[in-house]
Amino acid sequence: MQWFRMYSEARNDAKLRYLTDGEFRVWFNLLCFSNEQKERGTIPPMSDTLLAVEVAGGDVNLLADTVEKLTTLAIIEKLEDGSLRFVNFRKRNYDHPSDEPERVRERVARCRAKKRIEQVTTCNDRVTSGNALDPDTDLDSEVPPPPPLTPPPPEEEAAEAASEQLREDDDGAISLPEDSVAPVVKFCLESFLPTASHYQVERLVAWVEQDGMEPDLVIWAMEQALLYNHRNFAYVESILNNCKLEGIKTRAGAEERQAAFKRTRDSPRGTVAPGFAPPEVKAFINGSVAAFVARKEAMASGSGNSG
Repeated sequence: MQWFRMYSEARNDAKLRYLTDGEFRVWFNLLCFSNEQKERGTIPPMSDTLLAVEVAGGDVNLLADTVEKLTTLAIIEKLEDGSLRFVNFRKRNYDHPSDEPERVRERVARCRAKKRIEQVTTCNDRVTSGNALDPDTDLDSEVPPPPPLTPPPPEEEAAEAASEQLREDDDGAISLPEDSVAPVVKFCLESFLPTASHYQVERLVAWVEQDGMEPDLVIWAMEQALLYNHRNFAYVESILNNCKLEGIKTRAGAEERQAAFKRTRDSPRGTVAPGFAPPEVKAFINGSVAAFVARKEAMASGSGNSG
């Protein structure tokens, strides 16, 4: 599914307010239609009738009037080959570097090189009196070469490979990485929000790769959002943020915390939900109850003896 950025300022844009309601509708349809082309933002040459069917309900005159007015307002321009191009489309609908696989590979390569340099610097920047060169005896001695650079650990390679795989294909679809985060991406695109952007999917993956959460916990957060009819990422991230603050990283831990909260909420006022209060609190409550019962029995026994 192709998408493009639409800015709220269009509602009050002086040029667009100059259009009639019918022309405004044609402008919007032209914008959508141009986004579907191979060169986004540019409509290739085609007959007026065919283009009118696509964007103006078949009204060739309305299409002609709208194109003429949009050209005058410098919103679109007519190219020599007959194409129609939106002047500021590329400026407002720029591509992220992560949308291009080649740039992703370059970024990963730079990141690996930087980490290796930092490892070498960290190993060699500590010089103490015990291992410093003696200027009188060690200047002529052969200095051993530094140890060879070791490749990054397997888990780092896997994380970087997942970052490379999590990108948009040529047709705009998001590829599923073949690792532990694949179920998260699959559930998001198939069950939670099929129109999720590349950035939103990367944020979900970051909860697993950077924050160390169990993939099933991220899926559980999306399930909770669906359960309470909040199909948006802000709600999911608020759930995961709360889990992070409480040190919860598994689905089982989140479900246990939710069950404890429900027990507390549903308990009568003045009581402690079983399984939720700390042991010292339970001991204090049980001791107080026992003391109260003992006093009541003593009072009852004293009353019987005086009679």
